[in-house]
Amino acid sequence: AVAVIVILGVLNVYIPAFGNLVASLGRDGDLPHWFAKGGEPGAVPRRALVLVAVQCFGYLAIYLLLNASLTQFVLVQTASMATVYLLGMIAALRLLTRFSVGWWMAVISVVLVAGEACGRIQDGTGWVVEDGLVVTNAHVVAGEQATSVVRDDGTRLAADVVAFDGARDLAVLAVPDLGRPPLPMGDPAVGDVGAVFGHPGGGPLELSPAEVARRILATGRDIYGSPGVDRDVLELAAELAPGDSGSPLVRSDGQVIGVVFAIASDRRGVGYALATDEVRDLLDEGLAAETVAGPCQR
Repeated sequence: AVAVIVILGVLNVYIPAFGNLVASLGRDGDLPHWFAKGGEPGAVPRRALVLVAVQCFGYLAIYLLLNASLTQFVLVQTASMATVYLLGMIAALRLLTRFSVGWWMAVISVVLVAGEACGRIQDGTGWVVEDGLVVTNAHVVAGEQATSVVRDDGTRLAADVVAFDGARDLAVLAVPDLGRPPLPMGDPAVGDVGAVFGHPGGGPLELSPAEVARRILATGRDIYGSPGVDRDVLELAAELAPGDSGSPLVRSDGQVIGVVFAIASDRRGVGYALATDEVRDLLDEGLAAETVAGPCQR
């Protein structure tokens, strides 16, 4: 009975964490891809969990067959847990080394963007493109009389819209006292992996793993519904949410390669980002000396 209690305790303590870790390693190719099934955000990695459960109950079977003492059984289980945690640390270090220092430092150069337009609160995400300049989506700030950004330390600062392009769905905000370093821009390619640094739901900063699935020249509508707009768009394999609009897609080398602007309504786990060429073109067109935000979206 005591052995069964120990087994259940072990299952409860480290199966969930280890199961998710195994699923992650399966997705990344460090373990057979078979283990990646169920490893998506919010899903249950059943195959990985079964692996750990079989291991635990295997120890119980050995204990019963060999008629080992309870002390021996507990020692074996303790050693097993220590081994699992050690392997977990090694796996975590492997994951960490895939990303540059610049990638990890990007968190301080991403801000929450908020304001009010047409009687409703609008929020999204922005990132520092040059000293005192923040890039976000045009639909995040459309119609706002006053826009603010919130830094990683909670400081709220006033921002002026100095570039607004409803066709591209891009805007640039001037925040003179921002005090955060700009993020470098790179050129995206299919297969690039990284993360979307965003504020889903207007909440704390979250990192959502993402991969560039396709790069297409998309013809669609501007933020007010007018047709005939061509944009350089990246299709992303990523779990995104409202509030991620304007978020940078940061590649593992620390470079921004896209700006999130939409989530697929008909396919789960698919989002869309504007390629960085669109940002460069907007900056090349010049910035206004005063607020130039367009009307709000109805």
